[in-house]
Amino acid sequence: MEKIAIISDIHSNITAFKTVLDDIHNRGIKRIFCAGDLVLRGSSPCEVVDIARKECEIFDNVEDKMKLFEDEHGIVPDIVLYGDIHIQYMQKFFNKTLINVGSVGNVVENVNHDENIKDMSETTQAYYTILEGDFGKKQRSSFSIQFVRLPYDINKEIEIAKQNGSPSLENYIYMYLIQLVVMEKN
Repeated sequence: MEKIAIISDIHSNITAFKTVLDDIHNRGIKRIFCAGDLVLRGSSPCEVVDIARKECEIFDNVEDKMKLFEDEHGIVPDIVLYGDIHIQYMQKFFNKTLINVGSVGNVVENVNHDENIKDMSETTQAYYTILEGDFGKKQRSSFSIQFVRLPYDINKEIEIAKQNGSPSLENYIYMYLIQLVVMEKN
């Protein structure tokens, strides 16, 4: 069975992106699909784009995204994967499965923290999804979906953002400092 990694929403976070790519390679996964949002906010937009072009099959425009939702005959598939909202989840409805693959570099959960939660390590991670199955077959066969969450060095990402003079640096750092302050209280 083939494995395919699906990533999305890297948002120029080179530290999280390299962590995810290392994990994908360590698992022996050969194909990586990227659902877009490579840049904005993070430390290293040019480096992220260069690496993504080499490593990934990129779907980053409306026409490509619509092709992911239907085949050449206009038939919507049983499973639809996408990014953009930065939260991993899977929902079944009307005999279809909708999957958000999560965000590599800008997880939404980390900004919406509850001050009573002492351990933020679960939400300060890079998210991606692995599909495993016999792809391209006309008949149904075994298929699995795995959500992956990886810790990465947030302080390193902040330092790279400072060195590179990233735009909106204060907001970017604040987003991560919320997590670090909560984690350091433990």
